[in-house]
Amino acid sequence: MVKSRRLALPPLAEQRRIVAKVEHLMALCDQLEVSLTSANATRKKLLDALLAEALVPMQAATLREAAE
Repeated sequence: MVKSRRLALPPLAEQRRIVAKVEHLMALCDQLEVSLTSANATRKKLLDALLAEALVPMQAATLREAAE
């Protein structure tokens, strides 16, 4: 059997404030996700470049000297 209960809700203005705050926080989460994705891509590029430099030091040095 289901009993009916009264559920206290905040005033409508407070509900709207809560929704606005949640939407603002969700937008911040979206921005953070984009930032983390970008940072991850940058980290991968940097790691690839560092590994390439470390694994082929003579070729990289020769290329640098030729560029100068």
